[in-house]
Amino acid sequence: MSGLGPEKLFSLLDRDSRVLVQTHDYPDHDAVAAAFGMFRLLDDAGYTVIVCYGGLLQSASLRDAVVDFQVPLERFEEVDVVESDQIIIVDGFLGNKNVSSIGGRVIGVIDHHPPPWEPTVPYADIRTEYGACASIIYEYLAAVGTEFERNLASILLMGIMMDTAYLTRGVEQQDLDAFYRLYQKGDWNRGSYLLKNALSIEDLGIFRKALDSLVLSGDFAYVVLEDSCNQEVSGILADFFLNLREIRFVVLVYRSEDGYNLSVRSNDPYRAAGIILKQTLGDIGQGGGHIHMGGGVIPADAYPGNQQLRSRFLEAGAGDTKRSGTRKQENTRGTE
Repeated sequence: MSGLGPEKLFSLLDRDSRVLVQTHDYPDHDAVAAAFGMFRLLDDAGYTVIVCYGGLLQSASLRDAVVDFQVPLERFEEVDVVESDQIIIVDGFLGNKNVSSIGGRVIGVIDHHPPPWEPTVPYADIRTEYGACASIIYEYLAAVGTEFERNLASILLMGIMMDTAYLTRGVEQQDLDAFYRLYQKGDWNRGSYLLKNALSIEDLGIFRKALDSLVLSGDFAYVVLEDSCNQEVSGILADFFLNLREIRFVVLVYRSEDGYNLSVRSNDPYRAAGIILKQTLGDIGQGGGHIHMGGGVIPADAYPGNQQLRSRFLEAGAGDTKRSGTRKQENTRGTE
């Protein structure tokens, strides 16, 4: 992108102040990979850098990857943020509910999600056509001639693969190019093992409950879990239902500490997951995403109930069966 890149970013940063690379709260593989890449970029350039996040690392495979590939991560509570600290947000957008305000000065945002509004920070590199934020950071590193050692290449590979569903969802040429170059440098055997073995025996009960709560309307699958569920399992569940040939749009709702989280998937280019999610939530919650996937949250006191939320998704176009040509059907096993 014209006018953007490592040199422009460096010109906006003060070398005498720390740089905090911040992910979205409860980060996923792509967020951690992008943050690690940005850490390497800035550290090599002589900046004092800390990678920090809010919430927890909910994914077991991500926690293992952080240890295996020696990713430097600190929780916000472990960082004494001061006014002079410079913040760079990766794989998120300041103002979204999943990006905490931690103080300091926000200098830049590097992301691949459609922004909720025009960014006002000094540096904003938002490339919605990219399947993974890790692919953007790869290009930053390649631009300055970074030597992609095993750990860095491996975690970037995992970020790309997770956010593009193994190069099958929302992937562009830039993601493929990054994967090709990184594959030659990283430990893909270990990375792919961690991604493919993310579930445990303990998770089987959640699958049973998800199947029992499934409500079908044509090719629209609506699933409500009354129990809590971590981010990784929810994504795997949503993808599981989308893999059924009769289903082209999936909404998975599950409880969290503060309310209800949503994972949305779409196989229909006319039903963009991120757009339908935003329209559905309106003034009751917040969410967004891409054509193929999205996520959101609804505070507990604003949750309209399972039946009403499903109706809102249908009104927003989640159950549009005209384009998909599927026969409308109702499954009465739902939680409503």
